[in-house]
Amino acid sequence: MKKAILIFFLSVLFQPLITKAQNLPELRITQLINFPDTAYEGVAYNNITAVITNISTVPFQGSLSIAYASDSMNNVGLIYFNATGSFIPAGGSSTYLINNFLFSPNYFRTSDNIVVVWPVGNFRTADSLQTQVFFVPLSALGTNELTDQGISIWPNPTIDQIHISKADNIGSERVRILAMNGAVILDQQTDDSTIDLSNLKKGMYIIEIRFKDAVIHRRKFIHSGN
Repeated sequence: MKKAILIFFLSVLFQPLITKAQNLPELRITQLINFPDTAYEGVAYNNITAVITNISTVPFQGSLSIAYASDSMNNVGLIYFNATGSFIPAGGSSTYLINNFLFSPNYFRTSDNIVVVWPVGNFRTADSLQTQVFFVPLSALGTNELTDQGISIWPNPTIDQIHISKADNIGSERVRILAMNGAVILDQQTDDSTIDLSNLKKGMYIIEIRFKDAVIHRRKFIHSGN
């Protein structure tokens, strides 16, 4: 009898909180567009678009943030913050443009990261969205001419080709050319010491070389042709 009375009083006590939570809208991120697959420290990334959907029957109005965290780090950051107020109708979606986002080693480890992104505010969060990014810190990018560990990359600037050599004669097995915004321009399995860049437009790029002994090097270079 005492147990039944206790359950009754607890239900009366917490019912307003339960009812309030049920009346809150429920939001989830359904798309993350233009989030780079490779990101570099010190590069500002623009035109990232998050689509947030209200999957409840209650409209949402209020301030909204978008948080993120990497699977390998303990820190949580904000990729977006709107203090002026947002409105998402029940069953509807809204898009949020993210500009000048900087990737930091405080939030991402060097190499592959699984990134979890979710909305934050006075609402229920239905789920989080996961994506992946390969993070390259400034410490991984050095001078234009690479000579450490017996590796050389030349010429820099280049017009149509770039040459790769390693003192121990171990060849490459994979070469990637990346734009400064992280977009992959070229990705090929090759042991060729000469890489054809004749189709590249003028600009600064990053070459990433994986050698057959598992050594990986990345280097900035300038393409001055075309």
